[in-house]
Formats: sequence, C-alpha cells, structure tokens
Amino acid sequence: MSTNKDTTSSSVALFTFPATGQTVRTVIHEGKPWFVARDVALVLAYKYPKDATKGICKHAKILKVGDCPTLTNSPRGINIIPESDV
Repeated sequence: MSTNKDTTSSSVALFTFPATGQTVRTVIHEGKPWFVARDVALVLAYKYPKDATKGICKHAKILKVGDCPTLTNSPRGINIIPESDV
C-alpha cells in the first residue's frame, strides 16, 4: 500500500525576527514553515554555520533542488529546520 503525501515545498519567503530586525529565508514544507538552517546560524552568530545543525537540531532535513528550485542552487540541497529547532 502506498500513500501520496504532499512533501513539496513552495516558494521562498523572508521572515524577520521582531527583536533584532534580522531576516532568514523560509519555505513552506509539508504544510509548515521551515527555516534555512544556515541563515538561522548566522543570525545566532555561530562561528561555523555549516556545523550548527549537527547535534543541535533534532528535525533538520535536506531540501533537494527539485523540492524548491527557487531556494536551492546546490545539487546536494540545502539544510532546513522546523520552528521547533529554531
């Protein structure tokens, strides 16, 4: 038995943190807002943004080019995290 679950993502939007005025890219994935992990790491001033999700974010996913062509430009995709990991 197979199920057809819509896992596609919509276009990119920007979210601005009210307290700081800093923005991060977001995308609706599986019906919920997800944040680009690198953008969040930069806002939080991680020294190595690439490594920020390792061991910290419990629900991080890699969004592939076909899922949201306007967001990714790497064949490996881009890391996204849900609000609960922000």
